[in-house]
Amino acid sequence: MDHLQSSFDQTEQSIYKNIYQQEQNRKTNVKMLTTFETECPSIKNHSAIYYKERIYIFGGYNGQKNLNKLHILNLRTNVWEQPRFANDSNELPQGRNGHTSVVVNNKMYVIGGWIGQGQHASNQLYILDLDLLKWTKMETSGQEPGPCNMHTAEHWENKIFVYRGGDGKQYFSDLHSLDIITFKWEKVEAKGNAPPPRANHASCLIGDFIYIFGGWDGQKRLNDLYKMNLRKLEWTQIERSEWIQAPPARAGMKMISVEEIIYMFGGSGPSSTCFNDLWLFDPKCNQWQQCRVTLNESDDSHNSFEGNDQSGDSINNKQFLQNIQKSNQNGLMSSNLNVNNLELIKNKNNLMNNNGNGQTIESYLNPRSGHSMTLYKNLLYIIGGSWGPNYYKNYIALDIDPKPELTIKYDDQNTSSGCGFFQNLKQFYNNPQFSDVQFSFQGEILYAHKVILSLMGESFNTMFTLGMKETHKNVIEIKNIEMQIFKIIVKSLYYNNLELEEQQNGDLSLLFEVLRVCDQFLIEKMIIIVQQKIKELITNENIEEVLQMSLQYNASYLIKYCLWLQRRNKYQESLQQIDNQTI
Repeated sequence: MDHLQSSFDQTEQSIYKNIYQQEQNRKTNVKMLTTFETECPSIKNHSAIYYKERIYIFGGYNGQKNLNKLHILNLRTNVWEQPRFANDSNELPQGRNGHTSVVVNNKMYVIGGWIGQGQHASNQLYILDLDLLKWTKMETSGQEPGPCNMHTAEHWENKIFVYRGGDGKQYFSDLHSLDIITFKWEKVEAKGNAPPPRANHASCLIGDFIYIFGGWDGQKRLNDLYKMNLRKLEWTQIERSEWIQAPPARAGMKMISVEEIIYMFGGSGPSSTCFNDLWLFDPKCNQWQQCRVTLNESDDSHNSFEGNDQSGDSINNKQFLQNIQKSNQNGLMSSNLNVNNLELIKNKNNLMNNNGNGQTIESYLNPRSGHSMTLYKNLLYIIGGSWGPNYYKNYIALDIDPKPELTIKYDDQNTSSGCGFFQNLKQFYNNPQFSDVQFSFQGEILYAHKVILSLMGESFNTMFTLGMKETHKNVIEIKNIEMQIFKIIVKSLYYNNLELEEQQNGDLSLLFEVLRVCDQFLIEKMIIIVQQKIKELITNENIEEVLQMSLQYNASYLIKYCLWLQRRNKYQESLQQIDNQTI
């Protein structure tokens, strides 16, 4: 018994180790979804925040002037909405770029930015009521940070922390906090190893820590990483010597935290280079990993935008490519970028059919800096940005938690249930005509045909062709498998589909036992079909039960799917809580 328990424990540990590795891998496997819109602003160095299923884009530079426009992307319809302010036009903020926007409840706090006149960088604070669309210029007290441009800002408890960046003349490394109740500024006197001065860096918040990465120090671009402990007010540099791999030095990138993981995209490098790579940093092990971005191959709305077009259907691969063509026809992209998009259309078959897993498409993601990156559920929306003189009029969505897919493929083009061969095959199920093998269950006989079963299952083929005792026997006694389970599997093979009685359709225990026996006989096609059937039966009420049974039967796809579904529910609950707090 001790030996059996030890064996079980080792098996269970192996399963959980496998799940952990899959979870680590899925964080670096990202699907690219994208659409092109004529209303999408062609800007860089703007700000973006999420509020109630909308992304609010403010300000930015369009290659000619600073803007003070507000663009609103409805994430349900993917339509850009035109705001109607409650203010007169002379009460709106001046046009600016390089500012920051932070959302707290139903207010968007806009801090600083380059306004291009006078002292150039602003020290103003504007607040937009996102429900009333009313701007207010706020008066503050205390030790203000002064003019700030290309800085970063993060909300923590009842304060907004600003790591200043530049003022248009020089670079800083000072940290200031704004109490959003009293509107009093304080300069944070922090201990530890503070970052050297910089601007155009990136930051994000995880728990009680602000992370600062990269930027421009006036002479060179950086790729160092620091964190500020907001409880202890202490800086720590994360040692690069420990990194196995790391992103190149850059500025103008964007970072965001998801489930205590940092994602970073894009940025500008030295000698006019620009990046289109997506990186992941895990604070638990202090390691960077570059993500593998592939084109979304699924038409499933769970794995795409929700309601992207007016019909409510998700934007799939075909529509994605059509949108690229339409964008080029309408002149939405500069001429040198049209070539890349046409190459994407020309090479779409390669994208879709590289070892069945999709081809990495970092080369098709336009390099950019000065863009924004906003999280909605499991999607990172990357909007605007530029590469040199090229300003992008598109937005991209990267699915950082794509729906798990069954990795075993089979060709159903010639084996569909409507095919004449399989239609005719049905009549031979449990039919003694031409039968050359019988399965016995305590005296009850099931008639079958060796050639058919050998084609359908690897174990059957081995049993009947490699000189095993069953090779020369016409009657095979089945032990340790329930008769109804074995009959379901054999009938399903003859019918080319999962054949269940009405009362068996929702029986999870029965289906998992069918799955176990299919795995035992290496019937890959049935393994797929049974898992798909179980997946269709999963609800919020039974998901925990299905997960436990999937662990028990080592059904790796169903384990991944249940964990994914639980995360999706968590995303939805988190958004609902945020929306409820602002009502």
